[in-house]
Amino acid sequence: MLDGNSLVGSLPSELWKSTQLKILQFSHQIRLPTELGLLTALSILVLSNGSLFGSLPTELGLLTRLTSFDLRRNAFTGTIPTELTRLTGLPDLHLERNLLTGRIPSELGSMTNVKRLYLGGNSLSGPIPTEIVGMRQLIILDLYNNFLTGSFPSELAGLPELKYIHVEGNQLFGTIPSSLCRPNMHGQYNIYIDCAEIVCTCCSFARHYDQGGYGYGPCP
Repeated sequence: MLDGNSLVGSLPSELWKSTQLKILQFSHQIRLPTELGLLTALSILVLSNGSLFGSLPTELGLLTRLTSFDLRRNAFTGTIPTELTRLTGLPDLHLERNLLTGRIPSELGSMTNVKRLYLGGNSLSGPIPTEIVGMRQLIILDLYNNFLTGSFPSELAGLPELKYIHVEGNQLFGTIPSSLCRPNMHGQYNIYIDCAEIVCTCCSFARHYDQGGYGYGPCP
C-alpha cells in the first residue's frame, strides 16, 4: 500500500517490478499509467477518495485476479473501458463520483458475478442497457445523477436479487415494474427516481431541506 505518501505526478517506476504485489491502495493526484496492467497478481485495487485524473487505462482489464475494485470519488474522465468485463471475479464495481462520459457499456452484462454496480455521480449518457439483465446476481444498481435518457428497462424485473435502484437525477421515463417492489429486511423499498417522469407504486425521491441536507420521501 502507498496510502499516506504524498505522491504527485507519477508513481515510482520500481512499483511496476513488483509483479507479486497483491494489494495496491492510495489516493493521490496522479494519472494512472498503463504499466498498472503489469501487476497481474493484484487482488485488491483501492484508489478511492483522491484526485486521480485522466482516462481509465484499458490495461485494467489485465488484472483478472482482482476481487476488490474501488475507483470512486476521483476525477477520471473519458469512457468506461469494455476491458473491465474481463474482471470476472468482482462482486462490486465502484466508479461513482468521477467525471466519466459516454454510454454505459452493454458488455457489462457479461459480468455475472457483480452484485453491486455503482456508476452514479458521473456524466454518463444514453439509455440503461438492457444487457444488464445478464448480471443475474445484481443487488444494487446505482446510476443517480448522470445524463441517462430513454425508458427505464422493464427487463430489469428479471433480476431476481435486485433490491436497490437509484436512478434519480437523470432524464429517464416510463414505469418501474411492480415486480421490482421488493422490500428489504426492514420492510422498506429502496427505489429512488424522479417521480414526475417515472411511474412507480413503491418509489421515493430526494427531499432537500431549506436548512441544508436532504432526506427521502415517497412519490406522491
